[in-house]
Amino acid sequence: MKKGEESRQLLIECAAELLWKNGYSATGISEILKQTDLPVRKNMIEMYLEYRSYHGI
Repeated sequence: MKKGEESRQLLIECAAELLWKNGYSATGISEILKQTDLPVRKNMIEMYLEYRSYHGI
């Protein structure tokens, strides 16, 4: 598995765990990033999600 794929999988797993534990409204991107300990900035994740949403991906 490539490094990018591993990071993506880690983000998904941590997000799922936090969403299950805290609920949707109590789980933020910052909390997910803190849990993963990945060197990713919050605004980069938000831009990525907005891009995907805008383009229907």
